[in-house]
Amino acid sequence: MSVQGHLLLHEGKLYMPGGTSVSPAVYDAATGKCLNDGAQLAQCASRMPRGWELSLLGDQVVACGKPFYGHPAYDVYDGTVFNRVFLASMKDTSIAWTADARTQRVMGFKNFDHQGLARKMANPGNRFQVNWGQIAPSTKPAWSAEFKKASAMAVCRNAVLLAAEKELVALSLADGAVLWRQPLPKPPAPWGLAVDGAGRAVVTLTDGEVLCFGPSQGT
Repeated sequence: MSVQGHLLLHEGKLYMPGGTSVSPAVYDAATGKCLNDGAQLAQCASRMPRGWELSLLGDQVVACGKPFYGHPAYDVYDGTVFNRVFLASMKDTSIAWTADARTQRVMGFKNFDHQGLARKMANPGNRFQVNWGQIAPSTKPAWSAEFKKASAMAVCRNAVLLAAEKELVALSLADGAVLWRQPLPKPPAPWGLAVDGAGRAVVTLTDGEVLCFGPSQGT
């Protein structure tokens, strides 16, 4: 099975998008043994989401997003590509980044219903097409911010950093207020964002340029 995107390690298992009849592929992290059903591999048919991104929702790891071999400049018009959900937590706040064909949202929850999400993700249909409208918890977000397009997200101690279209945006973890914006000369690459222990943000752009932003150094 070839690796077609992200790697995700969860509870002793290594997940990777397969992009074909099996996705995600699952391996025992200790032994390297493939844990997928061999009968699915023998069919050699494209029956699973072809996306290169992986997301942990409840206790399920799902594949979503654009195929790994798709050109980054051109959209793929498929529900399994546009509909994506990613979750992260910091302190008592859960952050959901959701996307569909029209818009993208970042939401902060104080009492996220993780058990309810796990029950909904037990439905295979919700794992094939990750639709926020189908799996959203009953609890309402404490705050919400909308973006036309975003390429990456990082959740930090006091802020949510989003690589939006040609800008880097920092949102308050507490209430979603914009803390600052940093224009970018080119769009950020998909998942081209990282934050180090000193709070510096490193962004990779689609033209290959790498930028680093952080607090100014006093003399």
